[in-house]
Amino acid sequence: MQSAVSRQREFLADASAIQYTRNPDGLGNALRKLGKNSLRGRMLRPKWNQQEMPDTVRLQAVAAWRAGLAPELVEAAHDPLRARQVVFALLLHGKDDRVLRALKQAESETCVQEVETLLGAQEIRDQDRLGLLDLCLPALRHLREEEQAGFMLTVKVLSESDAQTDLFEFCLGKILAHNFESRNGKPGYSRMRVHIPKLERELNVILSLLSRLGSDTEADAERSFQKAREWMLGYTGKVELKLLPSSECGLDALDAACEKLPGLAPAFQERLLLAGLAAIAADDDLQPMELQAYRALAATLHIPVPPGLGFA
Repeated sequence: MQSAVSRQREFLADASAIQYTRNPDGLGNALRKLGKNSLRGRMLRPKWNQQEMPDTVRLQAVAAWRAGLAPELVEAAHDPLRARQVVFALLLHGKDDRVLRALKQAESETCVQEVETLLGAQEIRDQDRLGLLDLCLPALRHLREEEQAGFMLTVKVLSESDAQTDLFEFCLGKILAHNFESRNGKPGYSRMRVHIPKLERELNVILSLLSRLGSDTEADAERSFQKAREWMLGYTGKVELKLLPSSECGLDALDAACEKLPGLAPAFQERLLLAGLAAIAADDDLQPMELQAYRALAATLHIPVPPGLGFA
């Protein structure tokens, strides 16, 4: 059974291509396929009423994206130790010299040289970063426990070396934590259930952030939030869902919300994930930052989504 689940996850990593086509209808299709699998007894069975993306389109999109990657990156992503270097390269992308200096202090000279080689092999685009991270996840799960610990420490050092954590770094940390947790079978969250009325603030932070990330105007944000609100109908009790101002739904607020959301009952967690999906897909134009925040939410809720969902 475990090997079957593993094979299915690797298939999803290769076959989930909605991200390449910027087609939000495919997001629902990907999640719907995920509903056929379970993780620790939990199943995601969203109802997404849009037309499914044909398999041939997905596979063609996957092939096109993979063909555009430098062979060095693909090869490294499938090796446990070199996959670490790909992640380090993703963290160095677009950063100043402080991050490179931090890497030199944390890792060996050979590792640093390999990272620089990977960065020189191809210009990594923002929309490729989550996709490359997904390619690395299966290999990273094969790291020994002490290797995992050292790797996560370096990730933390690099993320903090420029005195600020951006959305990608936040998302990467959540995905890696979930990736290693599922491999080790050690839950890193409380199973105590929290009633949804006690998390009104957290729900509004999550849905407001997702609604605002891809919106150019306040009206756009309101429309995205309304889409999310519609998906939460019947699940909120007496909770008032309202769009928060940008100043109240930044990364610090998101991090604080993520600490409490795992306490929601599974049905509410899954509904929240679907509401967030509706928010980022409202304008039919999926941006890397929207997908990053969405993937961070999914990892926080410990609900697996297709690994390929990170591409934009």
